[in-house]
Amino acid sequence: MKGIIAVLLLVACTQAINFRNLKPKTITPPVINPKYTGAYWDHIKSSQVIKPEVFPGFKRGTKPQPATAGISSVHPRYSSRITGGHQAKHGQFPWQALISMDSSYVCGGSLISENWVLTAGHCGYQFQNFVIILGAEDAYDNSENGRQTFQTEDVHVHENYDPDTVNNDISLLRLPNQVSFTDYVNFIALPPRSMQSDDLVGDEVTVSGWGKPSDSSPGISQMLNYVSMKVMSNEECANTFGDIITPTKLCTDTTGGHSSCNGDSGGPLILQGQDGRYVEVGIVSFGASAGCEQGYPDAFTRVTSYLDWIETNTQIAIRDE
Repeated sequence: MKGIIAVLLLVACTQAINFRNLKPKTITPPVINPKYTGAYWDHIKSSQVIKPEVFPGFKRGTKPQPATAGISSVHPRYSSRITGGHQAKHGQFPWQALISMDSSYVCGGSLISENWVLTAGHCGYQFQNFVIILGAEDAYDNSENGRQTFQTEDVHVHENYDPDTVNNDISLLRLPNQVSFTDYVNFIALPPRSMQSDDLVGDEVTVSGWGKPSDSSPGISQMLNYVSMKVMSNEECANTFGDIITPTKLCTDTTGGHSSCNGDSGGPLILQGQDGRYVEVGIVSFGASAGCEQGYPDAFTRVTSYLDWIETNTQIAIRDE
């Protein structure tokens, strides 16, 4: 689904937020080459069964994708979902954040300290007001036990975030006061510097969020869901997305429709280490516009590429090992 999920809510933290009225909002894909006429685009789609490249200066991927409306081969998951996954238990992912931006859009995020939330760059870019809900399982139940709600305008989008190439798709939200750690609210550890050289290929990782549970779903999921996938190589991922896949991105295999989706943007991709500790290795960034259940790779911001940036902006000390 190509769409921003609009959400009607109140910006005041002290008032209820209603997620029941979520509805899609169309994203207009960029015009990348005016010399390509509509007839030529039709020719490309019929003869190659692949969407044209989206980003200027980047080669198109070689892996076929079904032709769908529009010319975009990737789209940021501004309010995506989990497909092919399972419903989470309350408190299973205590770092999970539900974020609304400017009373209009919704993203996921993760608590990484007492007063910092990590999310995608496109979830912070050009927005001013953020309502952040921690400790939630049911997106619709404002009386749910364990919830903590914050409002902030303190956003740090990566200074080199590029919405055209989805490079440096990372941002930070500073909470106005410290959270209270409980059974339902706690932080996720950041990976140590020793993991910066690990491509994680073949490792099993888990993503969580309230994104759409199917391509046909009209809105985000009411309940928090999660799904596990395997990390694939960037080279294999580039067969679908082309040169947009850079070393600062991480991709997962979504075979069988096990995927993040619209509404999951900014949410955490986590890995359980040998010591049993979970660390956040990715941030939900984008996927194929063909749909979340079609088996095309999911792309994430690779957290280990931004450890210095996170430490500089938050003063959170990054472990060496």
